[in-house]
Amino acid sequence: MSNIGEAILEKGRMEGRAEGANLLGVLVTKLLALGRLEDVERCAVDQKYREKLYNEFQIA
Repeated sequence: MSNIGEAILEKGRMEGRAEGANLLGVLVTKLLALGRLEDVERCAVDQKYREKLYNEFQIA
């Protein structure tokens, strides 16, 4: 792959990571506001549970 192609892919990865971090931040903020500390801990390590919570709070 060319250097340009690799740069484009890396930029996409960086944007995806940033978006994922933002979504997680929104979720954690909502959970903390509701006192759902166990959910915060679980969503940090359980991707399927995190997706369930994204749906529950309509975060997308």
